[in-house]
Amino acid sequence: MATDQQHSDSGDNVGNNKNTTHQRGENIFNVKGNYHAPSNSGGDSIPKHLTAHIPSLAPNDVIGREEKLQELTDTLNTSYKAIVVNGLGGIGKSTLAKLYLVTHRDSFAHITWLTFTGKSFTEMILNSALPESLGIVRTGRTPEDLLKLVFSTLRELEGHKLLVIDNADNIEEIEAHRSLLPLGDPYWKVLITSRRTLPNMETVRIDKLSPESATQLFLRHYPEGVNEPQNLQALLEEVDYHTLTVELMAKTLQESWELTLEQMLQKVRNTELTDESLKEQIWTAHQQNYKEKLSEEVKAEVIGMYSHLKACFDLGTLDKNEQWMLKQFAVLPPMVEMDGKVLIEWLTSEAENVPKKKDYKSFMKSLADKGWLITRPEKKAVFQLHPVIKSLVLVELSPSFADCKDLMNGFNKFIHIDTTTQDIVGKFGWVGYGEELTKVFGADNAQGHQPTSFDEMKTIAALYFNLGWVYKQQGNYQDALIRHKIAFDFTQAWKLKQSDNNEANTKAFDILVANYQGHVGLAYSYLGNYEKAKELLEKTFESDLKNFDEDHPEIGGTLGNLGIVYKNLGQLEKAKDLLEKALTIALKNFEESHPAITICQSNLATVYQDLGAYEKAKDLLEKALEDDIKNFEESHPNTAIRQYFLASTYLNLEMNTEAQVLFQKAYETFYNLLGENHPKTKATKSWLNKYFS
Repeated sequence: MATDQQHSDSGDNVGNNKNTTHQRGENIFNVKGNYHAPSNSGGDSIPKHLTAHIPSLAPNDVIGREEKLQELTDTLNTSYKAIVVNGLGGIGKSTLAKLYLVTHRDSFAHITWLTFTGKSFTEMILNSALPESLGIVRTGRTPEDLLKLVFSTLRELEGHKLLVIDNADNIEEIEAHRSLLPLGDPYWKVLITSRRTLPNMETVRIDKLSPESATQLFLRHYPEGVNEPQNLQALLEEVDYHTLTVELMAKTLQESWELTLEQMLQKVRNTELTDESLKEQIWTAHQQNYKEKLSEEVKAEVIGMYSHLKACFDLGTLDKNEQWMLKQFAVLPPMVEMDGKVLIEWLTSEAENVPKKKDYKSFMKSLADKGWLITRPEKKAVFQLHPVIKSLVLVELSPSFADCKDLMNGFNKFIHIDTTTQDIVGKFGWVGYGEELTKVFGADNAQGHQPTSFDEMKTIAALYFNLGWVYKQQGNYQDALIRHKIAFDFTQAWKLKQSDNNEANTKAFDILVANYQGHVGLAYSYLGNYEKAKELLEKTFESDLKNFDEDHPEIGGTLGNLGIVYKNLGQLEKAKDLLEKALTIALKNFEESHPAITICQSNLATVYQDLGAYEKAKDLLEKALEDDIKNFEESHPNTAIRQYFLASTYLNLEMNTEAQVLFQKAYETFYNLLGENHPKTKATKSWLNKYFS
């Protein structure tokens, strides 16, 4: 007689839970209409358990699934369709199915539990004990005939029946044999567990544990964790309360003589999953599934925490396109709601990639369909990558710059801020994405990787540079300085290491270095270190003179920044000369109302004001404000800056009413867009309080 294949899904959140929704033997059936059960046709010889392996567990030992059990029970009671318990690998799908079975075991005359191990539907049935349990003789029958006979016999059984197909990730096989399943029969309940959703079947989605339940599960396996509540909660949050991972971490700590909870937290944060200290011999119920699906060579390696996770999430089942797309998600923050349309926009920012949009969309949909990306029906274009899968991808697939070059270039364009940017505040929410990219590819990346080409170095440096600009707009000047300094130092360091590389000795490279140096100087000026700013900007100006004509916009930009530094150092006449020249250059290169010109006008006006030339300052600022309103809108941060400076000029001209109106408008814009703690918001409020309170 053939023996059944056994499976226990990852995430068997077994603990100590005293509140079970249903008690064994409770009548859970709600038969619709006047359907009558088939008459007994000698079914006494047919056993209750039709397969050799019917799993069991103690309901009171399952943690945190009371509400989900009730939902599953209610759904099975009210639908004639098959019910699919769907969720991420290792989350506890099989545990919920087992919990339902043992809770309601006495309500069924016959129970069938089958485990799909990636082979065909036919093999799953014929390798089980079903034919023998049903009294079917195999001899002389083809597999196809035998399969049909098994299901026709099942349909004729008397009483209420339960069919469970566990681990049914091969939905193509399930769909191909849908007609055999006893669907639509009120005396049958069909329950399927799968990482994938199946069409025309009801879905019960099982998600992560609650923080409280995850804590309870962890402490069941590692009681000493109660002594470090802060580290424990941080660790659970780091893995997003993933059931199997919580169990594995706790069991590893319990088995280890040296590893501390704090050390475990750091290793998880640093993606050090293959560290020797995590290779303790541990057991989980999910190992039964490994025995069925893995080769002997791989099974021998399933001993430590990482190997368990690697076996649970087998990246080898994905094709190269799916793996490539998974790498894109893995270098971004975990569990963020990533709009697929935005990601495709980044990946296709270069013209030659535009035709690939449909392919990229299909890669994402395939990963979501197979359970690798999390998605929701109400947000079908939004995807999430679980932190556990992210860590596995980073270790196993090791995304390279070549893999993610298009993503990084697209992101750099997306987050870039310049004088013409309309939605400055809209960039703020994407900073975390850039910071995550620096963890993988940046100056201090965990892999210790160094750029090997000018293109790679330039892209990574640009990432830091763009992040610095966003921090500057946020009023976070210290972080802006740090990012701009990294961009400058990173570029310089690459040149030293690539001194023999022709690309390191080009005019383009010198321009890049000078640009980053100038912005480091500008960042110092925001922090009030004007002498340091002056030193760096003067060096930048010297470099610009070598690389550009005297009327080039880069020359004008550096002169403008240097002029403001001289102003803050009290060298007003020198500042005036530089700023007037900067404005002249801007007028030669841009249209009269271009934002670059309004900035030059505004900067020059502040020097005129300090020199007491209030009317000249007023004329420039009124023109600049008028143009900014045309270029942006009245509630734009750039417009508010012009309003702020013009208001202070009006005060000096004793135009107090006009000054108050503009200060109030500027304050409202800064407050609404940048927040009450932004330096510009505070400065404007200070003027209002001083003169108009």
